[in-house]
Amino acid sequence: MPELNRTTILYLARFFNKVVEFSEHNKMNAYNVAVIITPNIFRVKQITSKDLMNHGTLSDVFTLIMGNVDVIIKQVE
Repeated sequence: MPELNRTTILYLARFFNKVVEFSEHNKMNAYNVAVIITPNIFRVKQITSKDLMNHGTLSDVFTLIMGNVDVIIKQVE
Protein backbone atom coordinates (compact mmCIF):
# COMPACT_ATOMS: atom_id res chain seq x y z
CA MET A 1 0.00 0.00 0.00
CA PRO A 2 1.38 3.45 -0.83
CA GLU A 3 2.64 5.34 2.21
CA LEU A 4 0.15 8.19 1.80
CA ASN A 5 -2.81 5.78 1.74
CA ARG A 6 -1.47 3.82 4.72
CA THR A 7 -0.89 7.01 6.72
CA THR A 8 -4.37 8.28 5.89
CA ILE A 9 -6.11 5.06 6.93
CA LEU A 10 -4.17 4.89 10.19
CA TYR A 11 -4.93 8.56 10.93
CA LEU A 12 -8.64 7.95 10.30
CA ALA A 13 -8.57 4.81 12.43
CA ARG A 14 -7.00 6.71 15.31
CA PHE A 15 -9.52 9.56 14.90
CA PHE A 16 -12.55 7.25 14.82
CA ASN A 17 -11.14 5.34 17.78
CA LYS A 18 -11.40 8.63 19.69
CA VAL A 19 -15.04 8.93 18.57
CA VAL A 20 -15.68 5.44 19.95
CA GLU A 21 -14.28 6.49 23.35
CA PHE A 22 -17.40 8.68 23.71
CA SER A 23 -19.84 5.97 22.64
CA GLU A 24 -21.89 6.35 25.82
CA HIS A 25 -22.84 9.83 24.65
CA ASN A 26 -22.82 9.52 20.86
CA LYS A 27 -24.04 5.88 20.57
CA MET A 28 -21.27 5.16 18.04
CA ASN A 29 -19.46 1.98 19.03
CA ALA A 30 -16.59 0.65 16.89
CA TYR A 31 -18.83 -1.43 14.63
CA ASN A 32 -21.31 1.43 14.06
CA VAL A 33 -18.45 3.73 13.05
CA ALA A 34 -17.01 1.07 10.76
CA VAL A 35 -20.35 0.44 9.06
CA ILE A 36 -20.69 4.15 8.31
CA ILE A 37 -17.10 4.88 7.26
CA THR A 38 -16.00 1.79 5.29
CA PRO A 39 -18.06 2.52 2.16
CA ASN A 40 -16.23 5.84 1.95
CA ILE A 41 -12.76 4.43 2.56
CA PHE A 42 -12.98 1.23 0.51
CA ARG A 43 -14.81 2.68 -2.46
CA VAL A 44 -15.09 0.96 -5.83
CA LYS A 45 -15.97 2.64 -9.11
CA GLN A 46 -18.83 0.30 -9.94
CA ILE A 47 -20.74 -1.39 -7.10
CA THR A 48 -21.70 -5.01 -7.67
CA SER A 49 -23.75 -7.40 -5.57
CA LYS A 50 -20.47 -9.00 -4.45
CA ASP A 51 -19.32 -5.64 -3.06
CA LEU A 52 -22.53 -5.35 -1.05
CA MET A 53 -22.04 -8.85 0.31
CA ASN A 54 -18.47 -8.00 1.39
CA HIS A 55 -19.46 -4.82 3.21
CA GLY A 56 -19.73 -6.66 6.55
CA THR A 57 -16.25 -8.10 6.11
CA LEU A 58 -14.78 -4.68 5.36
CA SER A 59 -16.54 -3.26 8.42
CA ASP A 60 -15.03 -6.04 10.53
CA VAL A 61 -11.57 -5.31 9.12
CA PHE A 62 -11.82 -1.59 9.85
CA THR A 63 -13.11 -2.36 13.35
CA LEU A 64 -9.98 -4.45 13.93
CA ILE A 65 -7.78 -1.69 12.53
CA MET A 66 -9.39 0.86 14.86
CA GLY A 67 -8.98 -1.39 17.87
CA ASN A 68 -5.32 -2.11 17.12
CA VAL A 69 -4.18 1.11 15.48
CA ASP A 70 -1.41 1.81 18.00
CA VAL A 71 0.10 -1.66 17.52
CA ILE A 72 -0.16 -1.33 13.74
CA ILE A 73 1.55 2.06 13.77
CA LYS A 74 4.44 0.73 15.87
CA GLN A 75 4.96 -2.14 13.43
CA VAL A 76 4.78 0.10 10.34
CA GLU A 77 7.25 2.70 11.62
